[in-house]
Amino acid sequence: MPSRSLAAVFAGSLLALVAAGSACTRDSATATATATAMPTLVRSFEGPAVTARFDRSARSALTWRGGPITASTGEVVRVYVSDALPAETPEKWAEFLAKLTHGPELALLTSNIASLEEVQDLCGARALGCYSGNEMVSLGEPAPDGTTAEEVVRHE
Repeated sequence: MPSRSLAAVFAGSLLALVAAGSACTRDSATATATATAMPTLVRSFEGPAVTARFDRSARSALTWRGGPITASTGEVVRVYVSDALPAETPEKWAEFLAKLTHGPELALLTSNIASLEEVQDLCGARALGCYSGNEMVSLGEPAPDGTTAEEVVRHE
């Protein structure tokens, strides 16, 4: 089973590259004035990743807890968890991220873990997560289709 999941991720990534070219023109017509100009890769319910806009003004309207956290590996990971997810902790997500395969880029990353509704406000309708520059927004709860929060974070 794990090899099928890995194959699906690789196939989805390939489709994302192809879809990104056509999605750029479609999404530019629907981008709002409050969205940033930096392209964002978004994973959605409907399949492959597409290009969209990360709405930084929507992020500032939410309340977050967290910040730089020293994981058990000794690495400092910047994680913010939405107050809409009271059972989730920034420390849990810092540990999770530090244990994934990574390089020095982890020190540059800011991770925002949010509810599905907040992720869609930040990343676009039907999004499960998005990544722009050194900032990631991802689910902190299971998606309606059964995708776990950890799967989305790993993907982003």
